[in-house]
Amino acid sequence: MRRRAGPFAHVSFLALWWGQLVSQAGSSTVAVALLWQAARTGREAVTWAGLAMTLPPLTAFVMGAFADRLPRVRLMQGVDLARALVAGAAALPAVHRRLGMADLVLAVAAIGLGGAVFAPAEAALLPSVVAPEERTAAYGWNLVGSQLAALAGLPLGGMLVAAGGVSLPLVADALSFALSAGSLSLVRPGENRRADGGSPIEAGGRAPWRAVVALLLADRPLAVMLALGAGTNLLFAPMAVGVAVLAHALALGPRTYALLETAWAGGAILGGAVAARVARRWGERAAVGPIAAAGGTILFLAAVVGGPVAAAAGLFLGAGANAVSNAVWFAWGQRRIPDGVRATAIGMALSLLGGMVPVGVGLYGLVAQRWPPGTALALAGISLAFAGAAVAVGKGPVGRLLAPTLEGPAGTEARAAEGREVGG
Repeated sequence: MRRRAGPFAHVSFLALWWGQLVSQAGSSTVAVALLWQAARTGREAVTWAGLAMTLPPLTAFVMGAFADRLPRVRLMQGVDLARALVAGAAALPAVHRRLGMADLVLAVAAIGLGGAVFAPAEAALLPSVVAPEERTAAYGWNLVGSQLAALAGLPLGGMLVAAGGVSLPLVADALSFALSAGSLSLVRPGENRRADGGSPIEAGGRAPWRAVVALLLADRPLAVMLALGAGTNLLFAPMAVGVAVLAHALALGPRTYALLETAWAGGAILGGAVAARVARRWGERAAVGPIAAAGGTILFLAAVVGGPVAAAAGLFLGAGANAVSNAVWFAWGQRRIPDGVRATAIGMALSLLGGMVPVGVGLYGLVAQRWPPGTALALAGISLAFAGAAVAVGKGPVGRLLAPTLEGPAGTEARAAEGREVGG
């Protein structure tokens, strides 16, 4: 039996993955600097800092269309170089302690807007740099890279702020974007050149976003998947602040709180790394259905049991199950979207799913004082378990639509051959 090479056997994927690992780590260092500077200024500054960090990615709804009209690799390089210039320009006055909070917020907002262009372009480019049967593994390893970047960037940002204030994180961020732009020069899309953007196809002469809306109206499983993801994200959103609330309620120290966050990141890393293997062995439906349902149930039980040990175990296993199902969802959705409108579709999805985060956090914040401290974990577990059960059972409108389209292990090679025929 021939051993699978995996996505890292492709130089293009390796360059894309490594460049994003570095640039995301750099962005994490700036996030630490921004929040540290904001906390010194006051609560109003913290609000503005949060908006600067969370609102720009929501513009991916509009920005993703650029990646369908322009060559994606060159567009991504241009965005990275622009972000490097912005971070470097902000670092110069920071060296002389002349960088105000407003300047830092504007710089982070500008970098975030660049990310709203970059993220859809990268996701749309991904299928063209690996073999069709390796796309689930490629997205799984992308999840691994983002979690590794966060784990490395956050403590590094704290050390850099302690050593030289906000200037050093900004310099590190500028260097990370420059390295990412350099790594993109090694990326070569596959045989299907349309996957690199520049000429929207199968859009019938319509604007890309109109073509995506028409696609969603015609493809009910894709529309159901997006709606299910939005609902899950809404209930998952309180996790962003809920872990901190739980740690405070349990009177945990900062080190134990950090361990809870690390447990979530560690589970996501493990889940992303094994997602493709699980899908090949058990099938896509099992990876999305029973695994998600089991992970959500464990997360819910951890909230009910309470205590730091149960919370850490639930976070680790829940994050792993979530990462496995997300990787399969992404690869499945990519197969249903034409190359010419792929970045637009992904950008619209990112805005919708990301838009659920501030809504969910806001709703949770209104009633957090009255709810038990483990409520955020319980909500996340319920949403993940419900989504997984809907697919696993195969009954009801969600199951009838999605279950037949998710393939078992025997369909993997046929899907790979189909992907090669269309230049995937």
